[in-house]
Amino acid sequence: MRFWIAVVTALLASALLVPAAPAAPAQEYCVSGEKSVAKLYVAPGQMCEFDPAVSSTLKVTGGSILVEGTLRMHPDSHDVVHRIVFENVNEKGFKGGGLGPTGPTDPILQSDPGLWAVRDGVLDIIGSKKTGWTRDPGSAEAWTGQCELRITPTAENDFDSRSWKLGDAVPRAYDAVPKAEVFNLTRNVIIGGTPNGRSHVFVNTNGPQTIKYATFQHTGPRCTCAGAEGGEKDGPIVGRWGLHFHMMDDASRGSLVEGVVVSRSAGRGFVPHTSHGITFRDTVAYDVRAGGYWWDVNEKKTKHETEDTLYEHALAVDTTSSGFFLPDSRVPNSNVIRDSVAAGVQAEGLSTTVAGFQWGSKGSGVWLTDGLVSHNNRRNWFRWNNHPIPEQSFDTTIYNGQAGFVQGAYQSNHLYTGMTIRGDLLEWKTSSGSKDDTSGSTEPMAGLIDFDIDVGGRHPQAVELGGAQVPGGDPTIFQDGRLTGYTGKFAVDGELLHNERAFDFVRVETKDGTELGPEDINLTAGNSKKGMDTVVRIQKSNGQAWRIVYTKGTPKMTSISAFN
Repeated sequence: MRFWIAVVTALLASALLVPAAPAAPAQEYCVSGEKSVAKLYVAPGQMCEFDPAVSSTLKVTGGSILVEGTLRMHPDSHDVVHRIVFENVNEKGFKGGGLGPTGPTDPILQSDPGLWAVRDGVLDIIGSKKTGWTRDPGSAEAWTGQCELRITPTAENDFDSRSWKLGDAVPRAYDAVPKAEVFNLTRNVIIGGTPNGRSHVFVNTNGPQTIKYATFQHTGPRCTCAGAEGGEKDGPIVGRWGLHFHMMDDASRGSLVEGVVVSRSAGRGFVPHTSHGITFRDTVAYDVRAGGYWWDVNEKKTKHETEDTLYEHALAVDTTSSGFFLPDSRVPNSNVIRDSVAAGVQAEGLSTTVAGFQWGSKGSGVWLTDGLVSHNNRRNWFRWNNHPIPEQSFDTTIYNGQAGFVQGAYQSNHLYTGMTIRGDLLEWKTSSGSKDDTSGSTEPMAGLIDFDIDVGGRHPQAVELGGAQVPGGDPTIFQDGRLTGYTGKFAVDGELLHNERAFDFVRVETKDGTELGPEDINLTAGNSKKGMDTVVRIQKSNGQAWRIVYTKGTPKMTSISAFN
């Protein structure tokens, strides 16, 4: 009896057991581990996703990656590394130019190997968060002894960054300037070619992109070939840059590039070309041969302007063209650059314009700048604009350039508020325009307010006036500042090349601690027909003031009432 009770009990128990659920299918990833392909096409509606939990490398051995769907690279920890490497790249075979491939069979994908995102393509690239650059490495996020760290130069006549390791000192060249910048080149998303075959990234999509904490290395192909700038001359391939947003117009609005590095590029670095509304934050352009941050100049008055760009906490270092080339815009002050640095910028061959920060003479190029630092460059600052639009710069710091600060060209209205210069000369070669009489504004149009210039015994004067091909309007003002460190007799020197210009010097301290007076300014004319009707006014803090008029090259001074 007990036997049958036990059997029945067992049968009932087995009948009540819930069958185990079938195992969920494993997530299929486009790339998990090592993978080689000749080329890759991510079609509309499709996704190529790297395994977030596995370090993975995709080698592209014969062509390009074309993304019209979604490419996703989201490593889930700093220990997981995702790579795309374009191998066997023949830089001499690049064609360059154009608006991107028309489809997966376009020959440009074979001739110009790289990562292309077009039409509805999405680059969903987000590496692990890491501080890009800082002056306080102790507060940097996710920096370890395994990271490739470097530091900007600060010593006089030093124009190259150097390796740096955690715990090393961070020098400060002068008490009045910030410490050196330490930057991190290591990221766990890495995309690019090889040292012997550089690739590129090209974005021309219908919507914004988000790219964070990645590095694009060995980009910017270059050759002596038809695809190079200038044609058949050694130069970068046209349009094949480190990270290139190409003529997206308003479709790029809302794009974010954060914590991204472009390094070891023979072309350009970050290029928002006629692609509006992109933010670049905590970025690094390092060892970029043709310029760190750039877009085309509007030389032929064609559509090359870009609006609503924000460079915020951006660094350019060890470039051999201008660190930041900041050209044309259609909307005044829509483009903003702040808390950004250029260091170690050098020129290939003879160049008077390559600089840490450069604005060209073509187009308006109106930018609002705040907190820029340019140091240890062959030339620190070159601004060569011709337009009537008022521009403002706040808290500018410049030091230890082989050449310092140049403001030109014929006539521009640029006012600098808060300027610190150490070891460099300030050259002012432009006239001011005139205020709009209907605006009621009383602000100066051009000049410096609240400045501290110490040339450190490297120049006979602190300010050099010259240039200006057209008559000026309102006075260019130098107000509430200090000029010191010059070895000659005069704080302000220069040659009057053209007529009808005006300068005001108000409450300016000189090297001996006294306030600037007529005896501290020396302006000469090349001949009796130059410098005519140029007017210099000087005012001290006690209200004592003078007016000097240059007539036929000869100054005539009179005492006047306080004017400021």
